[in-house]
Amino acid sequence: MRIQNNIAALNTLRHSANHQARVGESIRKLSSGRELNRSSDAPNLLLGVAQLRSQVVGLKQTKENVETSVSLLQIAESGLGEVSKILTEIRQRVVHAANEAVNDESMLNADQMEIEHLLKALDQIAQNTTYTEQRLLDGSMGINGVAVGESALDFVSAEAETPASPEKGYQVDITRVSTRARVEGYKPLTLASASDGVEIVVSFDDRTFLFNTDDHELGKEIQDLRAKHDRDPANYPKAQVDQEVRDLLVYHVSRALQRDNLPMEFFERPDHIFVFRHKNFGDDVFFTASSNIDGLLTRKAHEPENAILGKDVEGTIGEASALGIGQELTAREGLPGSQLTVRYGKTVDYVEQPILNEQGEQIGATYVLDSPSKSVAEKVEGFVHLSQQSKRFHLDSNEHVYEPFAFMNVRASKLARHLPNESGFASLADIDVATPQGVSDANLLLEQAIEDVSQIRMELGSFQKHTIERTMSNLGVAVENITEGQSAIEDADMAAKISDMASGQILAASSQAVLAHANQKPQAVLNLLHSS
Repeated sequence: MRIQNNIAALNTLRHSANHQARVGESIRKLSSGRELNRSSDAPNLLLGVAQLRSQVVGLKQTKENVETSVSLLQIAESGLGEVSKILTEIRQRVVHAANEAVNDESMLNADQMEIEHLLKALDQIAQNTTYTEQRLLDGSMGINGVAVGESALDFVSAEAETPASPEKGYQVDITRVSTRARVEGYKPLTLASASDGVEIVVSFDDRTFLFNTDDHELGKEIQDLRAKHDRDPANYPKAQVDQEVRDLLVYHVSRALQRDNLPMEFFERPDHIFVFRHKNFGDDVFFTASSNIDGLLTRKAHEPENAILGKDVEGTIGEASALGIGQELTAREGLPGSQLTVRYGKTVDYVEQPILNEQGEQIGATYVLDSPSKSVAEKVEGFVHLSQQSKRFHLDSNEHVYEPFAFMNVRASKLARHLPNESGFASLADIDVATPQGVSDANLLLEQAIEDVSQIRMELGSFQKHTIERTMSNLGVAVENITEGQSAIEDADMAAKISDMASGQILAASSQAVLAHANQKPQAVLNLLHSS
């Protein structure tokens, strides 16, 4: 029976204080809804929670950035849609101008005036398609390049990832010009060999071109020339009528090729040998040709011969080997000027080559295609200066991921540039429908412009759908998952805390009741002393 120290009361008081603290902690967590309110609550988890919270904030802001990017892309796509409509209207005017039988000069002038107004509308779209103060379709958010040097060298394109050129530009050195697939005859056509008719058959790309003089006025013209020569050889000498037959054949075959819209050309070499040539450059074009006359296109009549394959351009960009396809040379990915494409339009012509006998004496001459490497071996062709203004779209704040995209310049002077044509139109801005050839070339440039605009619309739509919108969806999932992880650590389980608080309150009340009993023990000793 000790009264100096009431151990039972001290023990009960300690438990009571613990229960009160437990109740207070439960109330604090219930009122804030958080498991972690102070650093002392869980020091080992505090850093992880702070990092998760920072990630969530960054991802939410990135998601807002991406949503803003969608708005920008939609404005650009809307502008490109208007460009497509205008190009279609221009095409309608050009097709109207093609009706030679009906259109007079005043109608053609009216078509041309309307076309020029529509071309100005393209420039207005480039000027006015903006997001805040940024112009989207005038080239200021894309790639701008210019070639300096030989006139045959042109800048074609570059990718959003292509680095800007150094101060002096990317050096372009052509080591071989491109050539076209061709079939060359063996001897000239004469009036005598053409008298029984001329038939030419060319097969390529699952298509067959058949020309027969019996199906054209040419057959009658050849017979008329033969009659004149037989009747009056002095005024219609053999050399003259032979040349007229060849000229007529070139004219009618060329007309037939144009009518059938075939990318082929038929012409006569200076030594009067016929050449059938594909218009496309490079080694991926193949065709066969034959005729009904020995030597006209093939050694033997009716025996097709394969075309002599063309060659792709060869050279370097930025002093590194580049990939040639046709007339276009593209810097390899990862090398200087990565994915920069230029066009070298220089061609080689037929040159005279002497025919020598065994003694080395010239006994004649023939014409052969000049060496594709000879004319470009001595000097650098030029430099390409590239301004890279593609914009980077922010896709991930945590990984610092950006995706570049280059917007198109839709000014008329920048559409369908450097497309070979008989009228010499340098771009869509130059088209003129005053002549039949102008109409034909305007159609050619329009097709290219429509294709280019459709291509960039496809790329923009693909970028929006597969990059921007998918990123937005992924960011939403990431925010949800990280928030869930943060919640599992930081947020309080309300049911558990209410249960814990109730338990603490009961224990606190019990300990207080027990404390009252514990404090009665010294009183019992005092009562004992009084009774004694």
